[in-house]
Amino acid sequence: MKFSKIMGAGMMGVLLASLAAAGDKKDSAQMVDSGSLGIFINGRRIATESFSIQQTANGSSITSNFKTEEGVDKAAQTSELQLTPSGDIRKYEWKEVSPGKSMATVAPSNDYLMERKAQKEGKTFSGIEGFAMQDASVQESMGPIQDRTKENLVPTDQGIIMARRRLIAAANGLAKGEQPPGVDPAHQRVRSA
Repeated sequence: MKFSKIMGAGMMGVLLASLAAAGDKKDSAQMVDSGSLGIFINGRRIATESFSIQQTANGSSITSNFKTEEGVDKAAQTSELQLTPSGDIRKYEWKEVSPGKSMATVAPSNDYLMERKAQKEGKTFSGIEGFAMQDASVQESMGPIQDRTKENLVPTDQGIIMARRRLIAAANGLAKGEQPPGVDPAHQRVRSA
């Protein structure tokens, strides 16, 4: 399995968990959570990731360190995510030291190390290596939330219309005390075709 895919999967799990935990605390300069986890393949530990989440009046800071356990040339990754008090991304930096590569810093200021040549050659669609960084680049570059009331949807947008109606219905039902869709374990026993 490619190193960046393993790191991406681990990082996304830690970031999602840390975002949820960071949103619960409001005290200034407080350690919200920290810990470490092992990443295993076939029962063998191949890497360790440690993380910490700090909350201040100005937002949250989530740091992560990832190191492989095997090989002559061990790889490592660090990341820092800073959020505003409302949960918007203020900064996200990701640094990687891989065997055969020098240290790379991935950040908005360097276009997430996008490789246009790799895009043109069909090696990668986005030009950004790793799922985690592709996701971060899309989330950070979206800009402000748009006013969807001014959209002119056409028949090919039927899926978008249906999804929005279901989300609005679920939100209205939740406000009335109804259970939202997908919470019942029986709803999660559906497999893709």
